[in-house]
Parts: sequence; C-alpha cells; structure tokens
Amino acid sequence: MENDLHNISRRQFINGTVKAGAVLGTGLVGMSLAACSNIPTPDRSNVIDVVDMEKIEPDYQLLYTSLQGIVNAYHPRIYLMGVNGSEPQTKSTDKLWLSDIVPMKPQEISPTQMLSKYLKYINGLVVWDPTIAVHSQNVATTLSGANKLLPASPSMVDGSQLKKYALPIKRDLRSLRFSDGLQAYKWALQQMKSNNINVTGSPAWIGDILDTSTVRAALRDWIVATKGFAFELYPEKDGQLEFLTYLLGYFPHTSTIYGYLYYDDALYRKTGIAENEATSVSTISASNKALVATNTATNLSVYPSFPATAKRPLWSVTTSTVKPDTTYVAFGVSDGDNVSYNLQRLRATWWDDPNRGHFPMAFSISPWLHKLAPGAFAYYTSTMTDNENLIMGPSGAGYAYPSDMPDLAKYLRTTKSLMEETGLEAIWILDNNTILPSSTHIIDQYISELHPSAIIDLYGGFPSAQAFRPAVSVRHNTPILNSVRGMGISPTVNAIQTTANFEPAYPGNVKFVFVALDTWETTYETAIEIMKQLGAGYEVVNLATLCDLILKYV
Repeated sequence: MENDLHNISRRQFINGTVKAGAVLGTGLVGMSLAACSNIPTPDRSNVIDVVDMEKIEPDYQLLYTSLQGIVNAYHPRIYLMGVNGSEPQTKSTDKLWLSDIVPMKPQEISPTQMLSKYLKYINGLVVWDPTIAVHSQNVATTLSGANKLLPASPSMVDGSQLKKYALPIKRDLRSLRFSDGLQAYKWALQQMKSNNINVTGSPAWIGDILDTSTVRAALRDWIVATKGFAFELYPEKDGQLEFLTYLLGYFPHTSTIYGYLYYDDALYRKTGIAENEATSVSTISASNKALVATNTATNLSVYPSFPATAKRPLWSVTTSTVKPDTTYVAFGVSDGDNVSYNLQRLRATWWDDPNRGHFPMAFSISPWLHKLAPGAFAYYTSTMTDNENLIMGPSGAGYAYPSDMPDLAKYLRTTKSLMEETGLEAIWILDNNTILPSSTHIIDQYISELHPSAIIDLYGGFPSAQAFRPAVSVRHNTPILNSVRGMGISPTVNAIQTTANFEPAYPGNVKFVFVALDTWETTYETAIEIMKQLGAGYEVVNLATLCDLILKYV
C-alpha cells in the first residue's frame, strides 16, 4: 500500500509594482537562470514574422520550431501559431498573447517563406532516426541548439521540399544505430563531455507523442534557443532511473528542469495521468532540482525578451465580520505550477470566463511565468479583481517534493526571492504523498523561510485525511489550509459537508473549508453550482478573506 501511495500523481487525486522579466543572475541563491540569460533582447526591427503551423505536417513542425529557436536566440523575429503537442486552446491563446504582450508589428508569412528568409542562420541538417523517433528527435533537438542544425526525417531529406535549399547533412543519427533512448542520451551526454557539442542551457524532459502526432513540437524553440538538453526517460525501466539521477547531477549550473515527465500512453490518453509522476519528481527533488513544467508551451523564445511592469497581486479582504452558524468556503484552482497551463488553459478557460470578478476564486500560478513570459504575468496581475487571489504553485520555485530535497533551505531561499519579486503571498505545497498532509517539520520550514500569508496543503485529501489534521489551522500565525478535492458537483458538495461536520465549531458556530478545484475537470460554473446546492448556511469568500477570518476565529 505504501508503494501505491508513493506513485499516485496529483492528477489522480497593498498595491505596488514589481518589475517582471528582469533577468535573474546566477548569483541568486539556489537557482540559476543560465537558460534565461541566453534569451535575446529586441533588435531595431519592430516586425515579427507570424507563421501558422496548424496544418503543417508534424515532422516539419519540428524543423520549423527549431528554426524559430535558432533565430530567436539572436532576436525575437518568429512567432508560431498552433504548434502541435500543445493544448487545444493554444492557437487562440497564441493570438491573444501576441496582441497583448508582444510589442512588435506582426507580419504573416508562410513556413517556406520563413525558411528562405532565415536560411543564413542555419549550418545544415541533422537527420533523426524513425526507428526510435521520440529519442532521436530529442537528440536532434539538442544538436539543433548546439550546432544550428535543423532536424529532418529521412523522408524530408529525400523529398523535393528541402532539396531546393541545398542544406548539407551534418549529422545522420541513423548511422549511430541507437537501440533505445538510453543509448541515445548516453551518446549525447558523452558528446557534451568531449566538448563536441555546446550545451549551456538546462535539461528538458520532453515526452512521447500526443494523440496521433509523430512529433511533440511544443517547447522545442525554447530548448534550441537556450541550447538545452532534450531527453525522455522512463524511470520504471531497467537502468533508466540510475541514468536519470546521473544526468540530473551532470547539470550543476542549473537547479531547474524544463518540460514535463510525460508518458503519452493509453493510460494518459484516457485519464490524463502521467504514469510514475511521483517517482520522477522524487528523483528530480533528490537532486536538489525542481521541475519548471513547460511541456506544451510555445513561443518561449519570444516572450522573455519583453520585460513588463506587473502590479503587485491583490490580497484583498472583502469582509471582516462573520455571520453566525455559517461555513465559509473558498475555492482555488489546481495545476498552476505549469507555465504552459498559465499561458493556455488558465487564460482561455478561467480568466476570460465572464463569471470572473463576480465569483470569488484563487488561482495557482507559476513564479517562473514572471521570468518566461513576464508580459503574461503582468497581464494577470493588472486585470485581476478584489475577488481573485494568486497562489504560488506547488511547491514554490518549481514542482518539487520538499521532503525529498536534501537541501530544502536552499530551495526555499530561491522560493523567497521569487515571492519577493512577484509579490505572491500564499503558497501551495504538494509533497510526496497526495493523500496525507505535509509534516509539521516541512510546514515549519516554509513558515520560517517564507512568512507566507497562507499555506495550502494537498490537492484534495479531505475529508479522508481528517484524522491527521484539521481542515484549517493556524501555526505560527500562518493559516494552514488542507484542501477538499473539487472534482464533480455532487462529490464536492458531499466532501464540503462532511468536512464541515467533522470540523470544530469556532465562536459563533462558524467553520471554514478550502476547496481545490481540479482545473481539468471543473469551471466557474462548477463552483457556482456547488455553492447553489450547498444552500443556506454556506457562504463563498475569496482566499484572502478566508485566511483573515481564520486568523480571527480559529
């Protein structure tokens, strides 16, 4: 049973100004932004070429996203729309962010026009091996950034579309006859050690194909632009967990891993569950690193070039008095540690919902959005209302399990720096068990280092975890909220009622419940209907108000 719990993923279960986008130097304690330091600043041209990828064959999308990364490493000149391997909302949000946060004049061109225009940036081709497509594409992506090569399939090289450009084949990965991904990544790492390829960025865990595509093209521009190391490993397979540990240790200059530990198999396609997520995150954490989830992100080679001034996120208390015999409920939306999600579903499904502003809601968000897309972070903070709050996504400076980190204090110092820069006041903790609350030792370290306005624990362990800790408590003058899982209307209504029944009554017979809405399964309408079915005796408030009332009454 213990091992089963260990491998359950999370999907299973004051105004001021803050300068966003200023490059964080390697001197920041605990977290290097070596990758971000390679991102260009705008040149004198104010035109950006916009290319629609939606109907482009997947193999060519890999080539074009790599071209985007090579060119944008010098200056942001290419913006791609509808890249595959990303969320369904990506093309619509690509348009929104282009309009909202990219201060350049868009110019639509075709993919072939783009290739012809920027051919001078390219040294040649690297041919990937279809017999181990995912892993060979990853090695080709690494070589693309290091040597300015465009990844191409054998059929592309043999076709007429590429031949007219007369690009030389600099490396044919088929000739190396890799038997599997492990052998491919060992070869790539050896090339780094021998100084045959120049990889100065971070590792990027970029996984298997999504749906029917043959290539996951999302994030490739970022990996190429920052000269990162693309890989995909399966810790449950022989030898791969050991190599993953070794690989992570080979990048001492960075404490961040990009991408996501993705397994696009039958289980994922049916449930959205990334198999063995806990094992992989635990291994990353044990290396004193954290995952900056960016698996479906696009145009990350563009956004960091444009700093933005972000308002300090609101932490508004909307009422200071309570009604007797009332259970106060606050809602928060999960999975905000994923920068891709911040740019896609958060905007399309939640932020642009007409109910926003009228119904109280807290949103988890990645502090790295402030670095990777500073304009997007500033957009959220400048358009939020008193009814919204932002929570730093789990478990601070990237997705990590605090109890698995040998040097948690170092991670928390980085988290504190990011909290100060972003103005985020509350933090969500997700430790290596999505059912049981974090230990008091971990909670105390967070309070001591960060002094947060609130700590959210769990992705919804209540009421099943009621025996281990109250749903709400106060520790060292910090509200600790252990969340009820919000997934489906009737189950969530029952969970809120059960939790409230178990909770002690505070003066005036008031009680408090925090609900963690599963962002993939719920919307504003879900929360509105939950409150409607709860009926009299329940009142919804924003997170800041809930925390203020808890400090007064608990």
